[in-house]
Amino acid sequence: MIKPPGAAEGKTLTTAIRRKLNPAEQKQMETIGFLFRSRAPLPPGEYYVRVILRDNRTKKIGTVSTAVKISDRESATRNAAPQAVR
Repeated sequence: MIKPPGAAEGKTLTTAIRRKLNPAEQKQMETIGFLFRSRAPLPPGEYYVRVILRDNRTKKIGTVSTAVKISDRESATRNAAPQAVR
């Protein structure tokens, strides 16, 4: 979810990653996380970004949140994207 600070609602982007991990991949994910990139065209401003993860096998859920600021220049050349999830 991406929303401006203080906003009641935000933009929800849904991406599903479906993959069975082998034991080495599972250990790596638990130790250092994984890289996830996604794009969301945003006008300049401050935003609150929250990523929600669910492990379908264990039914565990986790979240990570951060604040991002998109400048006029960045808005024209980049999109907001959380870079690592642990």
